[in-house]
Amino acid sequence: MKISTVLQFDRAAGQMGKLTGELAQQQARISSGEAFLAPREAPQDATALLRLDALRSNQDVRLGLLDRAEARANLQESALRSVSDVLIRLKELGIQAANDTYSATDKQVFALEVRALGDELLSLANTRDAEGNAIFAGAATQGAAFARGVDGIVTYLGDSTRIAVPVGESRALLLARPGTDFFTPVTVPGAAEGTRESFFSAIDRFAEALETGGDLRGTTLAQLDSMLEGSSLALARVGTDLSAVNQQREILSEERLQTDALISDLRDLDFAEAITKLRADQLALEAAQSSFARIAGQSLFNFLR
Repeated sequence: MKISTVLQFDRAAGQMGKLTGELAQQQARISSGEAFLAPREAPQDATALLRLDALRSNQDVRLGLLDRAEARANLQESALRSVSDVLIRLKELGIQAANDTYSATDKQVFALEVRALGDELLSLANTRDAEGNAIFAGAATQGAAFARGVDGIVTYLGDSTRIAVPVGESRALLLARPGTDFFTPVTVPGAAEGTRESFFSAIDRFAEALETGGDLRGTTLAQLDSMLEGSSLALARVGTDLSAVNQQREILSEERLQTDALISDLRDLDFAEAITKLRADQLALEAAQSSFARIAGQSLFNFLR
């Protein structure tokens, strides 16, 4: 087989071009810090990374939902604590007004405070989050949860939707509950069995009883006790939600750390190994260039001298 000078040059140039390309790729890997630049370099690792990236995105979404649930629950907890404080003050007024030593004028003064406290409760029931969403309106978060009509009666404007958000493979948390779960209707003592009235109607009834000299012991105090009990249950429910959020966040955070570690193992470059290979590629290229220079300098005339 005859080996021409052109063939020798082509083979040498091709070898040096291949070594130069490998050296450039290795330099690009070191610059990017990634183990491979294209999926074809490591098909199995690239496929695994796609799955892990999707898993991490899902974990980020679930953590975001937990943040929303926590923020809402914290606001609800704060508002409900204030509601409990107002109800305690209302009960104090009820106990005082039930004492026959107070005159009708004194009870009129009490009634003014009761109505003011009722307005404060209405304001707390319409608490909104940082985005302007009503936190006690179920899923109807754009408008007010409760409103007082022209007839003076407070009605619930939210809906009865309960929104559960998935936070695990088999677990969900309630992100939204109806406002009537927090400001629960109360039984009307002395009325037909099962007769109930709204939370705010009971407050109005209390004020009217003070203004008209109505019964406070048999009706108002019993309803206030029921309201306080309902407020305590609502607080306990919110506290349970917050506890579940914190527990689930710890689980998800640990899962996220494990996912990040797996992604790092597959994607991140081993710099010590990469630099060693870079030096080897540089030496191979230098050797190829040196050999080519010696071969290119040889000719038949050199042997004839």
